[in-house]
Amino acid sequence: MGFVSAWVSNDKNVGVGEQEIKSMTEGEKIDVEIRFKKPFASVASASMVLTSISDTETLVTDTYYGDAAFPMNLITFLFV
Repeated sequence: MGFVSAWVSNDKNVGVGEQEIKSMTEGEKIDVEIRFKKPFASVASASMVLTSISDTETLVTDTYYGDAAFPMNLITFLFV
């Protein structure tokens, strides 16, 4: 926990940011905080849930959480 991974991209859709592991349940779940810095500042949370499919396969399900203030909350569904 506490590991931070950062990125810098020239792609305007990716920008600059970092994510930090906030909590882990071994073999089950990893929770992270994502901090976007450019092109706009924002903080969101995400989790990865790990589900064993077989001895050699694991299903990884990513879920992202965030808030959007008005008026962006009205058009957020367009980007999903």
